Formats: sequence, C-alpha cells, structure tokens
Amino acid sequence: MAAGSQDRDAQRPVLSIGMAEELTGLSQRQLRILESKGIVNCTRTASGRRLYSIEQVRRLKYVSYLVRVRGANVAGVTAALELLDRLPPREQERVLEEAEDAREALGSDAGLDHFSHDPTSPETATPQMAESPQEGPPDDRQIGKH
Repeated sequence: MAAGSQDRDAQRPVLSIGMAEELTGLSQRQLRILESKGIVNCTRTASGRRLYSIEQVRRLKYVSYLVRVRGANVAGVTAALELLDRLPPREQERVLEEAEDAREALGSDAGLDHFSHDPTSPETATPQMAESPQEGPPDDRQIGKH
C-alpha cells in the first residue's frame, strides 16, 4: 500500500468512542471533556455518533501519556500538542512511539483516577495525575464534578 493511502486511512474517522476508550485507557466521559476543551476533535455522523481516526487515537494515547506519566494539566496538554504539531513528521512519529511505549509500560489504567473537570473555572479544569496511581479503571465520578 502506498504511503499516501496509509496517511489517508489513518485520518479517516472509523473508530467509535467505545473503541477509542478501549485503545487509549480514557473513559468516554474523559474523551467528551477533551473534546469540549478543544484538545481533540472527533467527527460526528449524521446521527451525532462520535467517530475517531487512527491518528486521533494516537494523539489521545499521547494525551493519556502526558496526564499519567508527566502529570500534565489541560494547559500542559494543549501546549505539548501544539509543540508536537510543529515537529517534522518523522520526529512526531518518534515522540508518539516513545510516549506509547512509556504509557504501555505503566499499564492502561495507571494514573487516570483523578482526571477531573471543574466547569466553573477554565483555569482549574485540569486532568490531574493521581499522586499515587490506584489500581482499576478511571473513576468517572471524579470527572465533571460540580
């Protein structure tokens, strides 16, 4: 398959939010928060169903790495993604691969327990890495707490 064809395939939205959740370790609620913050933009079908491309899922895995391994908040994630976008494609690929390796080394759920969102304060609405990662999937009750 030609490289141009592979690039187009990676950008075609084909993965449901459930698949994105499974592949990234981020809950559906967390994915919606990231979308509302403009950190990721998924495609919507005519019926409103979210679809993600393989490239978007790779970026979401990078977001997961930034939050879990690096302890980044929304501003940090946004800045890191802006810097990533400025890199040449080959360097972007290297960064994404290294981040994915580090994320996988920790396991899919580590450090996402305290991913939180305060809708009343954009400055403090941050995904935060748990001080000591707990076992188990992220707790969605921590997200969108009013």
